[in-house]
Amino acid sequence: MIRDEILVPLSELGKKLPYYSKIKPQLTVPSGIDMEVGIYSYSLTDKALEEARIKAKEEEKKKLEEEKKKQEEQGNQTQTQNQTSQQSQSR
Repeated sequence: MIRDEILVPLSELGKKLPYYSKIKPQLTVPSGIDMEVGIYSYSLTDKALEEARIKAKEEEKKKLEEEKKKQEEQGNQTQTQNQTSQQSQSR
């Protein structure tokens, strides 16, 4: 069972936590309630989807960087082979 996630600074726990009992009846899905600066809530499902989207984007970026690096290495290797071949032919 997924439950709500509450963010409250420890120094303000006693002051802000009572507001949760007033907010809870308004929540229809498991939610995050952020009481660190002001008070607002968000769907934990939306948060999970956003985190998954960000992770997928980061993985795609990493994959593209690895492919670019591999292509550069292959290009450098081909260039070195061409130079070696040209030096052999000129002798």
